[in-house]
Amino acid sequence: PPDDLTASFPALRMLRLGVRLIALAPWLLPGSCGDTGSGESAAAAVSGAGSRRLYALQLPTNLDYQDMDLTAGATGGTLSWVEPPSAAAIGSEIVSYKIYLGNRLGSASGRITLGSVAVGTSSFAVPSGTALSSTLTHLWIHTRSVNGERPDGTSFEICDVQTSDSLFMENAVPTTLAWGVTSLSFYEQADCSGSAMRFVQAGLTGSAGIYLPSRAVDADLNSAWMSACSTCAISEATIGVVGVCRANETRCVKLRQCTQGSQLNGCPSSAHRPSSVTLKIRGQTVFTWKMMPRQQSTQVGTVSSSMREEFLTVPGRRRRAMVSVAVDPSGASPPLSHTVLSAFSSRWRSLTKKKKKKKQ
Repeated sequence: PPDDLTASFPALRMLRLGVRLIALAPWLLPGSCGDTGSGESAAAAVSGAGSRRLYALQLPTNLDYQDMDLTAGATGGTLSWVEPPSAAAIGSEIVSYKIYLGNRLGSASGRITLGSVAVGTSSFAVPSGTALSSTLTHLWIHTRSVNGERPDGTSFEICDVQTSDSLFMENAVPTTLAWGVTSLSFYEQADCSGSAMRFVQAGLTGSAGIYLPSRAVDADLNSAWMSACSTCAISEATIGVVGVCRANETRCVKLRQCTQGSQLNGCPSSAHRPSSVTLKIRGQTVFTWKMMPRQQSTQVGTVSSSMREEFLTVPGRRRRAMVSVAVDPSGASPPLSHTVLSAFSSRWRSLTKKKKKKKQ
């Protein structure tokens, strides 16, 4: 437009400036530098910004899952998690969580959508019988907003268990009375510390009346299992659990047994403790321990009636088997009387002297 018009109308002056800029920089026009002229470059820029916004969505933490399906190659159970702090914030962008079954890398290709739950939910039920494979080994959870789904997620590896993944204790010597157990648990730590190993169900072993196998592994110290046999041959009385993830990693057994004539902790008065027990992992004998007799006596080799628990350490290549005893520390219990075997004490002195000489 003429200069007199642009001087009078500022809008025309801006238009004239824009024309000059385009003349000097034609790449600013749509269709230049490979652009199709349809605004794809601008759309890509918006898409990139949106993707970065999705990656900013916080993910759940502390995922946990236990396979409760004893069928090999199938799973079922409850996936749980802790929601991110931003999920509860006012104006949070998170609206839901999507759960997939996929590989360890979380690849979108080949994964299976299991379902989704709304924000405010911290668990998802995986249907029993869900098929697993060499490429379907992890449960993945992705955070979603109204703009889409966060491309990456967080995962939990599935431990596929079956009936053969078992841990059993059995009598290693013949008995003349029924065997009774009030509490039985297994641990990956050699001192029975940490959480007990999880399982699907109690083993299907024989039991007497109401004293079912589940009563020994239910974490209730006032319920007990008693064997169906009273005069039991070796390995006839067994108690244990099935569906244990990494059963071969068992390093300690925590055991509470009944004593004949005592009805403590839900024990029948006719139940007793065998003098020797064996641990079997996945059907294979791993180790046999001799039990410490539980009776009130000052004789060498016996333990006070105050004894409550025994910790049985499972030996490994660099570990020796060990038995430790826990007692009731209440003031009502009489002090434990004990005698140290002279052979043991002299042997101990001999070993300590050798160690001192080596240090010198």
